[in-house]
Amino acid sequence: MSCKVEEFYKYYSKEQLSDVRKHSQILKSLDTKYFKEKDIKKLYHKICDYIIPDNFIFNILIQISGKIRSEKCINFIYDEMLDMQCYPNIFNYNILIKAYAQINKEDMIKLCYE
Repeated sequence: MSCKVEEFYKYYSKEQLSDVRKHSQILKSLDTKYFKEKDIKKLYHKICDYIIPDNFIFNILIQISGKIRSEKCINFIYDEMLDMQCYPNIFNYNILIKAYAQINKEDMIKLCYE
C-alpha cells in the first residue's frame, strides 16, 4: 500500500524539495497506486509549499490524475496550471490527451486539438 502524502514528504529535506528538478524525481518515486482524488489535491498543495510548479511538475500531476481515472483531478490540475500562468506546451497537451483517453473522454481530447 502507498504511504500518505505527509509521510512521504518526511523522508526528504527542505533542500531537496526546494529544487524543481529534484522534486520532480521525488514525485516519480511516489507510489500512487492507491491514490484517491483527495490525495492528488493534497499532493499539489504540498508541492506548492516548496516550489512553484512548472510544466514538468504539472505533467507528473496530470499523469497521476489519469492513472487514478479522475476527470475532476485532471481538470483541477489543468486549471491550477493556467491560474499560475504556466501555459501548456506540446508535452502538456500530449499528457492531457493520454489522461483523458484513460477515462474515455473523447470530447476533452478533441478540445486539446483546438
